[in-house]
Amino acid sequence: MAWWFACSLADAACFAASGPDTVALLELYTSARCPECPAAERRLAELRSRYPGLIAVSVRVGDSSYAGRRLSPRQRMALLHRPHLLLQGTEVALGEIEPSIARITAQPARARLALERTASEVLATAQAPDGELYLGLHEGPQVGDWIGPLEVHGRLVERRAVPPKSGVIAFIQDRRTRVVLQALRLSAC
Repeated sequence: MAWWFACSLADAACFAASGPDTVALLELYTSARCPECPAAERRLAELRSRYPGLIAVSVRVGDSSYAGRRLSPRQRMALLHRPHLLLQGTEVALGEIEPSIARITAQPARARLALERTASEVLATAQAPDGELYLGLHEGPQVGDWIGPLEVHGRLVERRAVPPKSGVIAFIQDRRTRVVLQALRLSAC
């Protein structure tokens, strides 16, 4: 497996670090009035169970949730009333996902991530030559807004407050190509 996880009950801190292989990140963007989205969410759950090392997340953007705030290009895709799947930052069709997961996870990692979580905050450490770090809080497979991009020029250490029951997903993408280089998940402890 391309990541490891440890939780210490003595200091109530959890830690995860990426390993030597690339972890595949699959993002499903949906909207409130999307007739195809429930089927896409079921397929995402199926892929999550078939590929335990896959980080598969769902991001739902409601039509009224974007009023008064700036949306990322990823969030704007969800407003088009059809599901959008991104695998390693590139839009992909459902039929192309499984062969691509095997190809991605066979590649050596091109970036490194570490997440350390206490009861109230997360410390993210990212290493990449020229990347962007994104952080997302999650409860189950649902991610709220992505925090980022946070520029990584060599190494970046970022500290953020988090709610007690939220897990954290982080990924680094290449700043120029937008390809996800590495992803990591840390569940709520």
